[in-house]
Amino acid sequence: MDESMVRAPRDNAILEEIHRIERWCQESGQLWEDPEFNADDTALYIDPENVPEYAQDTAEVEWKRPNEIFLTDDPVLMKDYSVPGDAKQGVLND
Repeated sequence: MDESMVRAPRDNAILEEIHRIERWCQESGQLWEDPEFNADDTALYIDPENVPEYAQDTAEVEWKRPNEIFLTDDPVLMKDYSVPGDAKQGVLND
């Protein structure tokens, strides 16, 4: 059976978008940057000009791509399985 017949239409649209982005990256030779996600303090704090007290003594955040973090050819984010709480959404709720 054709895989696309099993997926929900929304899943197909997501996969099409992923493939479009992959093609763009391959053709342009550039890394993709999400236009809806700023890799800066606005992604971390509700008001980046007035960071919460708990973050005031935190070192400056350095944004990295996965290949800059995982120094292996076979990186693994969560091995075998994940449980609730492994990834937790912050208070920004975005």
